[in-house]
Amino acid sequence: MSYVTITYKGPPPPPPPTTKLENFVERQSRGTDGYLKKVLNWTNKNIFDKIPSDCWLAGGSVRSIMSNSAAYDHHNAILMEVNDFDIYFASDRDFEIAKAKMNSGIGATLIRKTPFSEKYELEGLKFDLVNVIYESPLECIRSFDFTICCAAITPDSLIHHKEYFEHISTKSLVINEINNPVAALSRIQKYAKKGFEANSETLLSIARDIASLPVDSSHFNVEELYN
Repeated sequence: MSYVTITYKGPPPPPPPTTKLENFVERQSRGTDGYLKKVLNWTNKNIFDKIPSDCWLAGGSVRSIMSNSAAYDHHNAILMEVNDFDIYFASDRDFEIAKAKMNSGIGATLIRKTPFSEKYELEGLKFDLVNVIYESPLECIRSFDFTICCAAITPDSLIHHKEYFEHISTKSLVINEINNPVAALSRIQKYAKKGFEANSETLLSIARDIASLPVDSSHFNVEELYN
């Protein structure tokens, strides 16, 4: 499998150069009009401008943002679609900078604190600052269990699995990387309530992984990083 980087510098886009992205795609919007530019404008204004550190959006909030084409003309539309914004960081220092900003008297309210994250509400938006550090957005989404979660928004780009949009449109739960099969099974039930469906190959793969776990495995103590 190979990764591709597509950089938009104006129509038409240049041919994709060979990279080490494997089966992920990075799209950048530089001086172009279009949907991605609207997404990046919205997220920069409402999220990244409020958090002065090296961070990115990833997970379910990105799926909701990319699925809602009306959000960038109607601000309230995105607030109805997204429960909270999962923010990931490139270092412990970046996490501490963001946390300090939220506690600096700007009007943010701490809603919940766990060993893995701190959730704040600011100006009607909920920010889930995730205290699980990744070197880069790509490393972060590579670790996610299902392809429909494998997308990240940075201040100037969208990085996603090649089959991300196809699997969202077909409501398909397809495995990207399973680190905890018990947690993955629990999340299948969660996504089933949202209309997503896992095929027999996905279910059998997770079942085999669970069957191979020792009875006293810590994997049976399921706790998500956020939500």
